[in-house]
Amino acid sequence: VIGNANWISVGHDGSVWGVRVDASVWKRDGEKWVKVEGELKKVVVQDADNIYGLNFFNQIVKWNGTGWDLLHKGSAESLSVGSDGSIWAVKANGNIYKVN
Repeated sequence: VIGNANWISVGHDGSVWGVRVDASVWKRDGEKWVKVEGELKKVVVQDADNIYGLNFFNQIVKWNGTGWDLLHKGSAESLSVGSDGSIWAVKANGNIYKVN
């Protein structure tokens, strides 16, 4: 069990990722949790190959296997990814927009 989690996401293939209150990012690997590089506010999972996050600059990033690549410089407060790969976000003003 990952302790002190404040965000969790499960992809359509069962991939599980979470963020702890200290901003550390974790993924489920078999029967254990593994810490991955970087710090995020939120993480969302489409599947094992498509993991997206929201960093502390409110930018959307994508996991590349070893770190996080900048995907979108917008000012998102929240985000979600669909099984079709569509990414949607909410700005600070409450407006919803499609990222891709």
